[in-house]
Formats: sequence, C-alpha cells, structure tokens
Amino acid sequence: MQITNENLELLGLNKTEFLIYTSLSEMGKAGAHLLSKRTAKKRTTVYSCLDSLINKGLVTVEKGKSSSIFSANRPESILNEIEKEKSILSKKELIANDFIKQISALFDTQSRNIPKIKYVEGIEGVNNFLTTNLPLWSDSISEYDNVWWGYQDHTFVEEYFDWLDRYWKNKSDSVRIQLLSNESKTEKVLKSKVKGRKIKTLKGKLDFTSTIWVCGDYIILIVARDNPHYAFQIYDKVFSANLRMLFQVFWEFKKFNE
Repeated sequence: MQITNENLELLGLNKTEFLIYTSLSEMGKAGAHLLSKRTAKKRTTVYSCLDSLINKGLVTVEKGKSSSIFSANRPESILNEIEKEKSILSKKELIANDFIKQISALFDTQSRNIPKIKYVEGIEGVNNFLTTNLPLWSDSISEYDNVWWGYQDHTFVEEYFDWLDRYWKNKSDSVRIQLLSNESKTEKVLKSKVKGRKIKTLKGKLDFTSTIWVCGDYIILIVARDNPHYAFQIYDKVFSANLRMLFQVFWEFKKFNE
C-alpha cells in the first residue's frame, strides 16, 4: 500500500513529521540543527515535529548539557500507539454501554416528554436523523399493525440506499413496508427483492417529490430533491392515526400499479 497523506493522517502523522522521521531513520542519530539542514525545514518546525514523534513513540531523545540528540525508533513502535487507542476505545465502549443502559431507562418511562416536532437538514443530518430515530419508529409500529404506511419519492431511495439496505437486512420479518411511489428504474430493480416490502406506483405522469411515512405515532417527512435535504418528525397520535387510515384507503385504490 502506498503511503499517502491520507494514510499518514490515519496514523496521526503529517507530511513533515513523516519526512523528519524517515530522514532520522536514515541518519541514525542527529540533532535538530542537522535535521533542519537535511530536510530544509525551519528548526522550530523540526523541534515541533520531533516533540510530536516522541509522544507517538517513534523518536527517542538523549538530552545533553548543551544540546539534544534524537534517534528514530523502529517503525513497529507505532503499533504501541494503536494498541493504546484500542484500549481507550474499548473503555469508551464499556462506558457508552453503561450510559445507554442508564439513560434508556429514562426514555422508557411513561412521563417521558417526546418533542412534538424535530427538524434536520443536510445529507449527514438526515442520515443521523434516520439512524437515531429508527428504534422509536420500530417500537411504535409494533404497537399497531407493524406496517410502514405512506408515500415515497424514489429519489430518496437512491440518495439514502445504504441506510435503507441496512434497515431491510435487519428488520423483523413481521414488519411490512406498504408505500406508494413513482414509476422508476430504481423500483423496478428492487421489486420483490426485499421481504415484506411492497410498493405501488402511480399510473400516468404524477410524481411524488417528497416522502411521508407513518410509523405508529410518528409522521416522518423527507425531501431529498432540494438542496439541502431536510426532514421533519412529528409525534402526534391523532394526526398519525388519521393518516394511517387515509393511506390504508389509498392502498386499495385501483389507480395504482401493483
């Protein structure tokens, strides 16, 4: 694998640090003055990079009375830093799981105050919104008929396919997705590919330019054609019940293709 700037960043190194480290590896030992000449970098820059390399375990310093001599450690030393990071990540994961357990209990109480309306925008914002709120929607539909009702712009499927694919692969077999949509190549390709997912398309030139899902007590509205993308979530038992009923009626209309 070629050592690119991007790969160096993943290792926590920049281009100048890599230059100084490789130069020091060739020289064996050197002072900052000699390294500065060898790399054509300012001495202040060299000192800064050496400090960083020492912290990463790639360089050792021998301090004398008048000057310091630096030597390069073997490159395997960087694995020690990765092991430290793994240890920190494992600890973070344990703490995060404890955090989730404690806070989830608060969400499960009857007194929980769910915001009536949430709004996000931007592709990253919508992706986070979908991932964060999916457990709420799944729990809510399980209290009713286990069906995602609504209509869907095929553009949403194209823009957020990765998220949808993860959901389709992990959803319960008892969950059904019954949505109205547009005639499109995307839906022709997906037809009968996802268990429990059934899409009815509009006849003629009608075109859904947004997406609305009704998931139990939640109404989700998404626009993926405009920039930035944006999404709303409305939590309301009355509105969702009426929309669920409306989409159930629409589902039986003969104006839609199976």
